[in-house]
Amino acid sequence: MIPLHTRGFAAAVLFSLTSNIGAAPAAVLPEDALVSTTLDNGMRVSILADPASPIVATQIWYHVGSANEEPHTRGFAHLFEHLMFGGTVNHPKRSYWELHERLGGENNAFTSDDVTAYLSVVPSNHLETLLWAEAERMAHLNVDEATFKSERAVVQEEFRQRVLASPYGRFYNAWGPSSYLVDPYRFGVIGSIADLDAAALADVVA
Repeated sequence: MIPLHTRGFAAAVLFSLTSNIGAAPAAVLPEDALVSTTLDNGMRVSILADPASPIVATQIWYHVGSANEEPHTRGFAHLFEHLMFGGTVNHPKRSYWELHERLGGENNAFTSDDVTAYLSVVPSNHLETLLWAEAERMAHLNVDEATFKSERAVVQEEFRQRVLASPYGRFYNAWGPSSYLVDPYRFGVIGSIADLDAAALADVVA
């Protein structure tokens, strides 16, 4: 399992961006425009503000990825990335995607060896709503059996598409185990169908 003590630490990076479409060249921001601090709970927050921008972009980085997995839990970090979109106690399933649609924004996420990150872009006047949604799924994620099985199947299908069906997919998937003997980077982020098959909802809750 991914160590619980690593799951509580995240870096929230807030960037305000200006579109290049039909806009004048962006002004050069002052050297002190980037502000960083660490909250009492360990979260590191960095803010780069551009008051001329009509949009705001957020990146929430959890410092945990596939390198934190045990040998029998390959693919769990990637699975958890998917489950974070599954809804919370106060926010129904898939509402995170629908929230961005209503706000005229977009969002995505990725998992790597060392981090799992969630990216969003919305009109700047909706920043408070977006941060509430991020805090909500940080603290009150609700994972039920149906959501778990559905997202597990999605992750397994990604393995079939990217590894089994893709040209050179098996080759690149074998690169890590052939390059490292004991290093946690030896297994790819995509994980293992067998390990995901063996996973249970109780593993995710734990």
